[in-house]
Amino acid sequence: MNSESRSKLSWPWIASLSLVAVVGFGMRLFRLSYWGLAHDELFTLRDSLRGGELALRPKALLFILNHYLVAPFFELDEFGLRILPMVFGVAGIIAVFFLVYRLFGPLSGFFAALLVTFNPWHLYWSQNARYQSLVFLLSAVVPVALYIGVKEQRPRWMALAGLSAVLAVLAHPSAAFVVAGCMVWLAGAVGLRILRGRSTSRPLLAVTLAILILFAVATAFQLGPTLLTRAKFDVAWGIRGPFLVASFGNWLTAGVTIFGAGGFLWMWRDEPRELSVLLALAIGVPMLALALLGYVLPVSVGYLFCAAPFILIAAGYFLARLTSLGTDSIGRTLLGSTCALAVVAGGLIPVASHYINGGRPDFKGVGRHIEARALPGDLVLGDRTLSLRYYLKAWPVTTPSAYPVQTFHRDPAELDSILGQVTQSGGRLWIVAYIAKRAGFEEQGLGAASPWVWENCVLDTVIGRQRLDYKVDDLNVYLCDGGDHLAASARE
Repeated sequence: MNSESRSKLSWPWIASLSLVAVVGFGMRLFRLSYWGLAHDELFTLRDSLRGGELALRPKALLFILNHYLVAPFFELDEFGLRILPMVFGVAGIIAVFFLVYRLFGPLSGFFAALLVTFNPWHLYWSQNARYQSLVFLLSAVVPVALYIGVKEQRPRWMALAGLSAVLAVLAHPSAAFVVAGCMVWLAGAVGLRILRGRSTSRPLLAVTLAILILFAVATAFQLGPTLLTRAKFDVAWGIRGPFLVASFGNWLTAGVTIFGAGGFLWMWRDEPRELSVLLALAIGVPMLALALLGYVLPVSVGYLFCAAPFILIAAGYFLARLTSLGTDSIGRTLLGSTCALAVVAGGLIPVASHYINGGRPDFKGVGRHIEARALPGDLVLGDRTLSLRYYLKAWPVTTPSAYPVQTFHRDPAELDSILGQVTQSGGRLWIVAYIAKRAGFEEQGLGAASPWVWENCVLDTVIGRQRLDYKVDDLNVYLCDGGDHLAASARE
């Protein structure tokens, strides 16, 4: 570790960190409650409302915190559900600075915190009512605290690593793979010390054993039920293999990914090699495990967010080391700052696009549109019905069905039957289709129902905002009224 890491922070670095933290807070507060809740955010609402009754089960940590820390003071709406993710997002910026400062010094810490602040993926999860920003924060602590505890023989740092590891796994099972990589390193590091006859304190060995046991118990508790109940070996789910890894790099942005790879190589060259191996395991184990699990489980690239801190840390280290290449202080400063601005600029278009639509479909806008035009007896078929029902909950109409909103199955025969039942009772059929595109990795449209929809319905509106990047989150709203629209068109 750099000797500079032990020096006391001077006031210019404190001022720099404060500025970065304020900017990060402002970016994460801006439009925090502007977008409607996506379907997965409504799962957070459901579980947070009954958080006090939840057993300690997978992903329950954020729900319990919402139940006891947020719900007594704020309504759990778009703002209330996103308060803690925003707080954890800003805390992640500050934590990355101090962790990297402890390892390499304030310049590396500043660059790493700067990259976290402007990273579009971190910004997205800091404004999403899910647990990923908490997982990022806790996962970032584990390998750094573990490394300091082992290298400097400090049981307190080991205890911090163990506590963070357990909390991270309780926040989301995906963090177990980061911790697993750290446990591989820990077993190897402590084992090598014993084999080489180096002194190892008994408290350190005791804490190491406790961490391994706690990790094994927490992982079995979190991952066991998921693997047993959700594995479908005969069905293709999620994003698999190299596509998951490529999507991970796309979300981090190419500049961060390339500079992160350079940071690992520079760490190895500078010979904190144990640290470079540890961070590589904290990234590689989740990548490999989730890429393989994607063949049998519904795996999202968001599950790899637990490994994102270490790419950003390595990229910050790389930028700091660039400042040592110039022949004079001005040249070194110019080189490092220019490269840092180039990496940050690579994420500005995704950041701007995020502020346009929040990276989610506008079900709130669909709710307003349909409620203003709905008639008694109307029925809605749609994707992400949880969001549709939430934003149509004030719809003052009656339907023959139990719910005015049902799932759009894209089966022409079923659609024929539903349309007949609705029109016989004097109502109309609305179809809300989610059109999602993510650089070729995901696309959803009308599918097999396309010919039926174009024959029986009209496109009433498209609700979505054009982004600056190539991602699409449109909601196509179709109105089907049993042929009345055709008669109206003929009269016109």
